[in-house]
Amino acid sequence: MTTVRPFFVIALAALALWAQAPPAGDGRGKAKAAAADGKGGRAGGGKAAETKELAPPPDPQVLRYVRPDVYLITGEGGNSVFRVTPEGVILVDTKTAKSGNYERLVELVRGITPQPVKTVLNTNSQPDHAGNNERFQMAGAQIATGNPGTSQVVLFAALHAHTGNDSAFLFPADRVIAIGDLIAANRPPVVNYASGGSFTGIAQALEGIAALTWDVAIPGHGDPMNHAAVEAYRTKLKALIDRAHEVIAHGVTKEQMVAQIKVDDLGWQLRLDAAQLEGFYTEMSAR
Repeated sequence: MTTVRPFFVIALAALALWAQAPPAGDGRGKAKAAAADGKGGRAGGGKAAETKELAPPPDPQVLRYVRPDVYLITGEGGNSVFRVTPEGVILVDTKTAKSGNYERLVELVRGITPQPVKTVLNTNSQPDHAGNNERFQMAGAQIATGNPGTSQVVLFAALHAHTGNDSAFLFPADRVIAIGDLIAANRPPVVNYASGGSFTGIAQALEGIAALTWDVAIPGHGDPMNHAAVEAYRTKLKALIDRAHEVIAHGVTKEQMVAQIKVDDLGWQLRLDAAQLEGFYTEMSAR
């Protein structure tokens, strides 16, 4: 039997370790640099770099509490307001018909109550407010086009305002009113002249709404408002209309009108496309 000498075993082990070591200057310098700048490895007892999970994207529809039985859902079209009743849910505005919007809207309502949506109301018939009406109707909801027929909500008709057929809906027991696009956040109202809208009509509608009993007004887009905020908006709108009448009375053309109406003190910018400019000039000239 052949005897293996101890020094021979040691020599083989050393040779194996030498073969596994990286060539000089290849990876070890890079590892030290990575450890020093925090991108990898350990140096001087420091912690190894940690991966960071990306946060999920924000939910495009957000549920907000308004009153014990009244909730607001923002995003993906106009604001949606719903009121929970023993007979079912009353829903004001159904957002755009974008894929997934209906399902998410229903999911958020069901997170509050198992009651189904029984009645759908619309502040106007434009796609960002009525886009999912048909889906709710197919699920058994009634699309109310006039007075809702329940004491839980009262219709306030605002003809010739943002469009030619706007509505506001007051929940009297909750002192909440959904006013749709009668107010536009941080700017003058948007008037759709092609469908019968009117700046003067919006001012008149807001005057009527101010006389009602409520604490919270929910516009078609943006945050809920109190009486003072709605009144301040109405005052600005009245000033804008009066100033438009005044500059037109001095014989300016429609192209000159916008530049000559003072709005900087109102915190607004008057931006009108060609159709809106034509409609606004015609309306303001009729006085």
